Amino acid sequence: STLSAYGLTVTANRAEYGAGFHLSGIRAGAAAYSVFRENIATAAGGALLAQNPDGTFSLHHLQFVENAASEGAALYLFNDVDGEYPLSFSDIAASSGPSVSVRVSPGAWMHHVSAAHNDGVAFETDAASATAITLEWNNTWDNTADYGGALPDLVGTNGNGSADPDYAGVTRDGNADNDLLIPGSNSAMRDAGDPAIRDLDGSAADPGHLGGPDAIDQDYDGDGFFISNRDCDDARGETYPGAAEIWYDGEDNDCLGGDDYDADDDTYSIGEDCDDADPTVNPGATDDTADGTDQDCDGDDGPPGGDPTDDSDDGTDGPTNDLDLDRDGVPESEDCDDSNARAFPGNIEQCSDRVDNDCDGFVDEYDSECVGKASTRACSSSSTKGGPFWLALLGLLGLKRRRRSRT
Repeated sequence: STLSAYGLTVTANRAEYGAGFHLSGIRAGAAAYSVFRENIATAAGGALLAQNPDGTFSLHHLQFVENAASEGAALYLFNDVDGEYPLSFSDIAASSGPSVSVRVSPGAWMHHVSAAHNDGVAFETDAASATAITLEWNNTWDNTADYGGALPDLVGTNGNGSADPDYAGVTRDGNADNDLLIPGSNSAMRDAGDPAIRDLDGSAADPGHLGGPDAIDQDYDGDGFFISNRDCDDARGETYPGAAEIWYDGEDNDCLGGDDYDADDDTYSIGEDCDDADPTVNPGATDDTADGTDQDCDGDDGPPGGDPTDDSDDGTDGPTNDLDLDRDGVPESEDCDDSNARAFPGNIEQCSDRVDNDCDGFVDEYDSECVGKASTRACSSSSTKGGPFWLALLGLLGLKRRRRSRT
C-alpha cells in the first residue's frame, strides 16, 4: 500500500505496539512535517512502529516529543534490511525509554536527527542491526546515553556530534505544551550537518526538523524573518539579522555569530577582559608604556618587573607610572586625593561635603571660598567670642595638605 502522512499532529494515543502509527508492508510514500507527542506504548513504538517494508517510505522532518515505550519511545524499527524506512531531519526530545530502537535491520539509515533531553538511550540496536546500520550527521545531547545496545559510541564518527541544540524549551514532565523544538541562536547544531547538503538559507545543513533543503520555510516568531532569511532563532522576535546586539544576554541577537560575552571581539570575554569596549585592552596585550591605560589588565599601568615604570612599590617606581585612579583628569602625583574624583586642584570647593574639593588644604568652613556663605558654618561673624575663635585658628594651623608623594 501507499501512504502519505503530512502535517499531522498525533497526540496522546495508547497501545501495546505502535501507539501513534503502526506501519507494516508499506510500499511507498512518506510521513513528514508532523508532530508525535505524548504517545505511550506499553511494549514498543510509542510514537511510531515501522516494520516489514515493501518499498521506500521516508520519515523526515518529524518532531517526537514526550513519547514513551519500553523500546523505541519515538521509533521502533523492525526487519528493515535495505534501509527502506530512512529517518532524517527530525527532532526527538523528552522521551521516556530508549528513543530509537532498531531490531533485525542491518540496512537501517538515519541521518541529521537530533536526540536531546531524553530519559533513556538515544539510539540502540541489537547485534544483527549493528553490523551494517548507517548513522551519520546526527546530534545527541543530555540523554541517559547517546548510543547503546550493540552500538559503540559513535560520537565523533561519520559526522555524529554531541552538543546542546539550545531548544526554545524542553521539560520532561509528560506535557508537550511546555516543549518547543526550535534551536536558539547559540545552537551547536547550526551548520553542523553534511556540508554537501544545504539548508534553506544556503548554509550547511542543520540536524533537526528545520534543516535541509526540504524543510518548511517558516516565521514562527513573527519578526518578518523566515528560516530562508537566516533567522538564527525563530522563537525569539528580538533576534534576527540586523537586530541590535544586546551584549551579555546570552543571545546572538543580530545573528552574526561570535561570542556574546566579548563585545570588542578581542577573543577575551568580559570575565577576564578589564575593558570589553576596547580591543587593544586585554590580558594578552602589550603594556610597555605608562600612558594611563592598563592595556594588559594586570592591574598596573606599564611593564612589569622592577623598573621605574611598573608601580610595584619596590622603591624604584617613578613619575612615568603616574596613574589617575579616580579618572578626574589629574594624575596621582598632582592630586590630593586620587581615590575621590571630587577632589583635584582647580576644582570648586563645595563647602558642605567634607571634601577638600580644590586641594588647597582646607575643607568646607575653613576654606576661604566658603567663608561668609549662608550654607556653611564659617567663623566670620564679628560677634564670635574668643574661645571659638581660637579653636578655629588652631584647626587651621593643624590642617595639613595631604598629597601622595612618590619616592
